[in-house]
Amino acid sequence: MVTYDDFLAEWADVPPPDDPHETHQADGNTWEPVDLGPYLRGEVEVPDLSVGVYRSDGVQFLYGGREHYILGGTEAGKTWVADMCVAAELNRGNHVAYVHFEEADPGSTVERLRLLGVTDAMMTERLHFVAPTQPVRIGWLDPLLSVRPSLAVLDGINEGILLQGYKVDLEGWSMFRRHVVLPFNRAGIATLGCDHVPITNDESRRDAYGTVHKGNILNGARLMLVNKEPFGRGLRGRSQLYVTKDRPGRLRTHGTPTKTPGVTFMGTLVVDDTGPDFIAKVYAPKPDEVVLPAGGDPVTELMEILHAVVLAKSDSRVESKSRLLAAAKNEGHKIRRADGFEAINRLLEDGRLREVREGRTTYLEAVPAPGTTAASPGTGSPVPTFKGTGNREPVPESDGNRWEPAGTGQANGGDK
Repeated sequence: MVTYDDFLAEWADVPPPDDPHETHQADGNTWEPVDLGPYLRGEVEVPDLSVGVYRSDGVQFLYGGREHYILGGTEAGKTWVADMCVAAELNRGNHVAYVHFEEADPGSTVERLRLLGVTDAMMTERLHFVAPTQPVRIGWLDPLLSVRPSLAVLDGINEGILLQGYKVDLEGWSMFRRHVVLPFNRAGIATLGCDHVPITNDESRRDAYGTVHKGNILNGARLMLVNKEPFGRGLRGRSQLYVTKDRPGRLRTHGTPTKTPGVTFMGTLVVDDTGPDFIAKVYAPKPDEVVLPAGGDPVTELMEILHAVVLAKSDSRVESKSRLLAAAKNEGHKIRRADGFEAINRLLEDGRLREVREGRTTYLEAVPAPGTTAASPGTGSPVPTFKGTGNREPVPESDGNRWEPAGTGQANGGDK
């Protein structure tokens, strides 16, 4: 088994990252009071949701120039969201930097972007893919910063921390952020880091693996994916998307609050490879959509499931409590009888179900939330769905393995 000491020994001949105290001397005395005048006079631009993929109703998820992270378990769709953000920026004519700490070969990224409708010419001209195998040094990010990308994706945060020679803890994260993340943000470039959550059965866990400090200090937003149907070739994958931190506070206003404090449902990521056209899209929440972000109280989750089952009936009613539980089980839900009756009773107490007697029969009738309709999300959206060409041609291997762009143009048959 390779230990952390073995890792350090492997890099013993590599100079340590530049002293952060030296790198910050050029900033002058940062302990002096900040001039509040520009803020008070309204001269400082308010952060806006202007970067990345469009939701079905036109909402974007990333703030310009701010720091963002997307969390989730393995194959929850983190890289799909990142690639959809890349595709959106390339299609708008912007440059994008993609630093991949887990894949040295850009082939997978190129294939996904082709499926998302990005042309080879766009990637050749404006995509700057980097797959580093050495700790970053002062000046090594300059080629990426000089093209003024609107977005920098940092895929595989923990691997990036280890690459810098640090442990995945508070100190290691702080040093990685200082040397890799902040140079982009200080240049006005939005960053999106793909990170993992701890291995746990609690899907409401909002912290990234390693240290809660990853979330405490960010100035943009943190997104979380919970997979519901697997992604893959020939499959229709689906994950629920949440925001679990929003420093500017503007993203949450476009979502649906959940029963878990601090967790807002933002929509559903769907990647559909079952038809003639490849489709990848984030759908806005439906007014009556069931939102189940958190583990914990099974009765709370059952309340949402059972209410949705009744609401889906043509007349929004079922004949009895037992028949409601049977209908839910027929849809594939595993329900303990005691929990099911408790959930129904709570729905009655909350006024979300009501008993209606007709003759000798007492029905359970669903009460929709005030102001909701059956309209589907995204109707009339000015934003098109990603419909790629379905080009799945194999991509030649690349030897790009540095902090310099890997030459995706060669992978696409063009010149860098």
